[in-house]
Amino acid sequence: MGYILISVFSLERGYWILLTILFVCQPSFSATRQRLVQRTLGTLGGILAAVPLLAFFPTLSAQLVILLVCALVFFTQVKVHYSWAVGFVTLFVLLAFNLQGGASELIWQPRLFDTLLGCTLAFGAVWWVWPDWQQRHLPRLMAEAMDANAEYLSAIVQQFAKARHEHLDYRLARKQAHLADNQLALAWQHIRVEPVAKYWLSVCFDIAYRNHALLSYLSALGAHRSESVALAANQIQQVEQLVSQLKTSAHALRHSQPLLSQKTVLAKPLASEELNCAPDLDNEQQQWQCLSTQLLNHISLLVYDLYQLAEHFPHDNHAPPVRIR
Repeated sequence: MGYILISVFSLERGYWILLTILFVCQPSFSATRQRLVQRTLGTLGGILAAVPLLAFFPTLSAQLVILLVCALVFFTQVKVHYSWAVGFVTLFVLLAFNLQGGASELIWQPRLFDTLLGCTLAFGAVWWVWPDWQQRHLPRLMAEAMDANAEYLSAIVQQFAKARHEHLDYRLARKQAHLADNQLALAWQHIRVEPVAKYWLSVCFDIAYRNHALLSYLSALGAHRSESVALAANQIQQVEQLVSQLKTSAHALRHSQPLLSQKTVLAKPLASEELNCAPDLDNEQQQWQCLSTQLLNHISLLVYDLYQLAEHFPHDNHAPPVRIR
């Protein structure tokens, strides 16, 4: 579309339209919108800065120095502060045309017009041409997080018999769990600026918040593994049920299948159960049993909440999801 506009209206410097589209278009809607704002503000800032600089530094040597500074700032800041980089490269272009005797006071008009037109086309592309809404990725991201948490929990339990051996399998399981949690957090940031219904904002927040809390409790459980403590038989059985529940939810989300009531699903733990533990401060094993009971109780609560979200989420995309409190 940009090339058609250049050809139809015979735009002399229409390549700025194509360059703007190329640099503004990003994989996600939120990233494109952010880059669009940065591009527009940078272009306006460069044009406004060029007017006083040309007036105060009319000599050739001074403008050459400014050109070198602009080029340096652009190449060092283009991946860090894109708006600043665009402002300096716009100033570079206007000064370059001025040195060539190209009537710089008129160059800013096509520069600004082509930038705004390119930004408009890029915005239309990410909105209408195969838009990559994060809402569509939530089932996959949630499934990956649940699978990663299940593997991490299994690795933690195995570590109790090996006394904190940081072997490769354990470190990989921990890393994958944190990466999956980070992807959910990024999806939440992206979906906040996308044109979606409010209940999708709620369900994305519920998933990201509870998954992050679950990962925190898993990390706390893993931090206390040592030779002197061990999980009780009933706790190991509870962990196996939690792992099964997480994997069942992940499988249903990946294949867009409804979750049916299964025997492996845990009943929701009562918060009052945590208060029944009064450890003897002189008994290390009793302290550990109390702490592990509390951690597993929190983990069970969060797994239960995530299971409820997964149960209603994949096959009913247009009705408000269940709110977990």
